[in-house]
Amino acid sequence: MENFLKAYKWTNKSEQSMTIFMETIKSNGKKQVPFLSNFLVKDVKTFITRIVIVAMVIMIDSISGISQNGNDHIWPIGYQMLTEDPVFQTEEGRRLWGYYSFDFNGEMMKIVRNDERLMPMNTTVSMYCDSLGNLLFYSNGQRLRDSTFQKVVEKIGSNNESYWNQFLGTGYNAPQAILMLPWPGRDSLAIVYTLGNSDLPEFVFDVFSHTIVDMSNPSSYKAVLVDKVLKKGNFKSGKITATRHANGRDWWIIFQSFNGVDFYTFLLDKEGFHEQDVQKIGKFHRGFDWGQAYFSQQADQYATMDALYWDFSTLVSIYRFDRCTGLLSNRRTDTITNYNGSLSVGISFSPSGQYLYACNEYNLYQYDTRASSFASSKKNVAKYDGFINDPAWPVETGFGVFAPGPDGRLYNFTGQGGSLHIHQMDFPDEEGEACTFKQHAITAHFQERNAPNFPNYRLGPLDGSSCDTLGIDNHPIAKYRYEPDTIDHLRIRFTDLSYFRPETWSWDFGDGSPRVSMRHPYHSYASSGTYNVCLTVSNENSSNTTCRNITIGTSSIDDGTSAAVADITLFPNPVQDFLLVTLGEYIPQYGQITLFDISGRPVHSQRIYYGQNNVDMTQLATGMYVWKVMDGQVEIKSGKVVKI
Repeated sequence: MENFLKAYKWTNKSEQSMTIFMETIKSNGKKQVPFLSNFLVKDVKTFITRIVIVAMVIMIDSISGISQNGNDHIWPIGYQMLTEDPVFQTEEGRRLWGYYSFDFNGEMMKIVRNDERLMPMNTTVSMYCDSLGNLLFYSNGQRLRDSTFQKVVEKIGSNNESYWNQFLGTGYNAPQAILMLPWPGRDSLAIVYTLGNSDLPEFVFDVFSHTIVDMSNPSSYKAVLVDKVLKKGNFKSGKITATRHANGRDWWIIFQSFNGVDFYTFLLDKEGFHEQDVQKIGKFHRGFDWGQAYFSQQADQYATMDALYWDFSTLVSIYRFDRCTGLLSNRRTDTITNYNGSLSVGISFSPSGQYLYACNEYNLYQYDTRASSFASSKKNVAKYDGFINDPAWPVETGFGVFAPGPDGRLYNFTGQGGSLHIHQMDFPDEEGEACTFKQHAITAHFQERNAPNFPNYRLGPLDGSSCDTLGIDNHPIAKYRYEPDTIDHLRIRFTDLSYFRPETWSWDFGDGSPRVSMRHPYHSYASSGTYNVCLTVSNENSSNTTCRNITIGTSSIDDGTSAAVADITLFPNPVQDFLLVTLGEYIPQYGQITLFDISGRPVHSQRIYYGQNNVDMTQLATGMYVWKVMDGQVEIKSGKVVKI
């Protein structure tokens, strides 16, 4: 509907423009353009309208059901308790506690503070954005709010009032206990969630419910159904996941029984929810548990991680998944150590699905899903480095729950609640330590294992399958990111992020060099400058090209390459210890950031690279500083930062 309205508006503009054009021709006389003047204005308008309608039909046919691509671009994060406490109104309070978002709408992820949100995000987080990446809704499992931070539903998940009140002011604290899905074929949002019962042992959830929001009127979103029970039973704590049906439109939703054996599946289509037969395919693993579940991006695999709170066993399970039938098969398992009393576990797939990552608090493991022996393929790719969170809250920053980023990275939210730090994996499809897992790479405000739960919106139909029945085709969309080598800034690594089943890749690096057909190439430029880099992806249905200007700078002031395109953001500001400086749109040859005190004296200087950089300000005195980023002799940008 959103794309239809855009096309309709364009039709109106086209008709208006053509009317003016034709009237101008007629007023200037027939001799100038005699063949056009014989047409009536209404004839041309009809012709244009028909062309537009045909184009719209083709467009809608190709995107129906799979047009979304920015629906996961804003991640609401941040935890805050007792907001009336005066400590949270101080500079120290603002540094530690606050509401913010990961914003993936630009060239690279940015952190944006959201003081207006006033709703803490505990471990239970889900959100929904429009196809352009604008946040529409978000929830902490207890309340639902819209993009203006207004309440849409004051209380969801309140079937059991006493259980709901236990988490009042904080939000629920089970990973993946809520999930938002656009209702196929309707202007509505379906929100599904599991709920606890205070009469049952902790972390035994006994109700699977849903809420429906009418999105037909963007100026007034309205909940038309709240807390409607779909199923009762004993369920795992959260781990609700969903993926596209092979028809490219509908949704499969899966969650697990408390004993780990039974899997419950619902199909959400344009008619509503349809419960499927229970699958008894899991391995018995009962107790006070914690964990995650994920589909691979291709949805041909499904994995779960179940850690028992008072046990030393964490069960890792992987299955094949049939997108036509919704059935799991071919279970493979492994067990890793869970440290006594720890909730620090997480699991996620690499973008290609070749690797599965599973972690406890102190170790991160990589499994090769294509290996003949799943358990034997396990490699330890990272060990906790001992980094302590903050002097004001000195907890370990071990590993925790995962969330896959739209940028092809995996983000790992530290398992100890109230952490200021988040881990990041840059290249999940690389084997072993080449996956580049960066511990405490991102410093922000407190977060409580805030990995949001959402499906893969960039998955189309299973073309050619028996259930590919809706006439939806995968028309590939080209997308990529890039990183320069930290030693040779002229050598660039390109990472393909294209979706809707691309089969071939063609890179034009903008410097006259031959095209390259590798999916994830490296390219070395001969000199600095601005290069228009284009990626074309294709399959049997169509091709798509995206082009971006990449500016490679120089430390020479005489070169003439402009650094005005550079995009630099700082977070947080005010800052007490580590300042995250993000440099985008410009690759420096010798980037450097310098901090000056109010007298103009330089007090700190360090190298800065394209991407995210941590600047250590722990040893600096409180006060205001001027920062300046240089590329050799070329000033890129400057500003102010407050140290508290």
